[in-house]
Amino acid sequence: MAGFDRDWLDKLLDSHNIVTVISRYAPVTKKGRNYWARCPFHHEKEPSFAINEDSQFYHCFGCGESGDVIKFVQKIENIDFIEAVKRLADEVKLELPSYRLDDKTKELKQKRDTILALNRFAALFYHQKLLGGEGKGALEYLHKRGIDDSAIKRFGLGYSPDYNQLVKHLIGQGYSGDDLVMAGLCGKNEGGYYDVFGGRLIIPIINNFNEVIGFGGRSLQQTDFAKYRNTSATLVFDKSKTIYAINELKKAKQKAHINYTILCEGYMDVIALQMAGFNTAVASMGTSLTNEQAKTLKRYAPLVYICYDGDAAGEKAALRGLDILEENGLEVKVIVLPEGLDPDDVIKNEGAQAFKDNYLKKAMPLMRYKLEVLKKDYDLNIQDGRSKYAIAACKLASAQKDYVSIEAALRMIQKITGFTFESLKAQISMNIEGVQPALVEEKKDNLHTKAIKYLLWAIINKKDYARYDFPFERLPLNDLHKKILNYALGEKDIRKIFLEFDESEHKELGEILDYAQNDSSDPEIQKKYYEGYYVQLMIEILQKDLAKVSDEYAAYQDAENEQDIEKKETLKGRMTELLEKINHFKALKDEINKE
Repeated sequence: MAGFDRDWLDKLLDSHNIVTVISRYAPVTKKGRNYWARCPFHHEKEPSFAINEDSQFYHCFGCGESGDVIKFVQKIENIDFIEAVKRLADEVKLELPSYRLDDKTKELKQKRDTILALNRFAALFYHQKLLGGEGKGALEYLHKRGIDDSAIKRFGLGYSPDYNQLVKHLIGQGYSGDDLVMAGLCGKNEGGYYDVFGGRLIIPIINNFNEVIGFGGRSLQQTDFAKYRNTSATLVFDKSKTIYAINELKKAKQKAHINYTILCEGYMDVIALQMAGFNTAVASMGTSLTNEQAKTLKRYAPLVYICYDGDAAGEKAALRGLDILEENGLEVKVIVLPEGLDPDDVIKNEGAQAFKDNYLKKAMPLMRYKLEVLKKDYDLNIQDGRSKYAIAACKLASAQKDYVSIEAALRMIQKITGFTFESLKAQISMNIEGVQPALVEEKKDNLHTKAIKYLLWAIINKKDYARYDFPFERLPLNDLHKKILNYALGEKDIRKIFLEFDESEHKELGEILDYAQNDSSDPEIQKKYYEGYYVQLMIEILQKDLAKVSDEYAAYQDAENEQDIEKKETLKGRMTELLEKINHFKALKDEINKE
């Protein structure tokens, strides 16, 4: 529990209602004893994300995610246990106790807090400079680009007038020059410390907790320096894991379910799209997308529209990003803009509605876009060009994950080249000979395992019909099932159960806690299922006993001495007793099945 006192953690959990917390991230609806939502961790059309208010845990029947309110905040915000506890404690103004951290962790925490504080002060300083006399030129530039004062305030835009003022301001706040370098705000040369963003328009980079983690700086004059500069890597800023405007995306998701995000190339494109009403527009930090960025986007929506600049560089950037997004389970479509224009230009020239109707709605699916881009490398007016294009296109198609997608790609290639479907299919077979798209078989519990989980569910949820004297020791329980049983029999508070189990055990734990929901949310039907599984397991146990006794009885079949004959009769009586019990439970089973 990361060094926190257990009693204090119990108090923290008691201070929060998990339904209230989750409802900030996804609309919830009560149905039966549970609340339901569309899972915020995977895409689904119908809600399968159950929230048990009585026991204060959640479980998704679609992807298997489970946990308590701390685990939910950890997962949804992509933070560690300590950070999740801190945020939940702050919400209810619960004083955070001193917790045990090793010296290295303490030092890292102090440095991180210092960087965040410096970034906050710097963002405010830059913003004030933009709105003051020194920022007149930068302000005129923004207004000329159509960025109004409301957007300037919303995105916290700023201006650095020179290389010295920020340094003096922050050192005046009590920070050292080395602190400023550590935060990525300043550099150091023989003349001392200097603002690395000097003379630039400033775009704060804000995370999903509304913390300023870094900055982007745009040069406003023609210089030998790069047009854009980002904060260098720090303890709070990692370009490969960052999405610009993720804070705005989070706000949008909290207000309503979102179906897609629009991934742009630059800050100004995002601001332009957001101003035009596209409130799910975000930007990657550069054009090389990473798995971390893809996973972040997937938590918000299942579909990503790529909206990079309408030039060769934007085209190549889009191609690099497509595969990474698709590999992480996202649907990808590409918005194709006119040559030489970026999203900001299109919005200015044609307006928001035209952007939606002429570009967003006409975005190309991933494979079609790849095939269209590939056409530029071949002369399709001659036979040799079409043949080479078809071979290269079939190679792209053969990388698809299922036969349906391969066939759809072949139909597109057929339309472009004029080759027969059979010849293209043969080309595909050459590419994937011996390799077939993977078909994932869903793993389901067998009847025996399901019966065990149902009995555990009844006991841990303290159902009045649960049989606490059931001979669980006669069942082949795995270690996790034994741990759950011991917790339940120990009369402990079910609302605190996730604190007792390792994170690797949470998925199956959550599944068992709400196991009956797989069959029905009706309490009477759940009881009927429980009785059926109880009877089934009793029959299994008794049949094993009968088989064992029968084997013993067979050994005394030819008994002659008085002692062996007596043993034989005892075993015979035991067999008769077991058969009567088995028949009794079979009769109960038949009766349950008739209802």
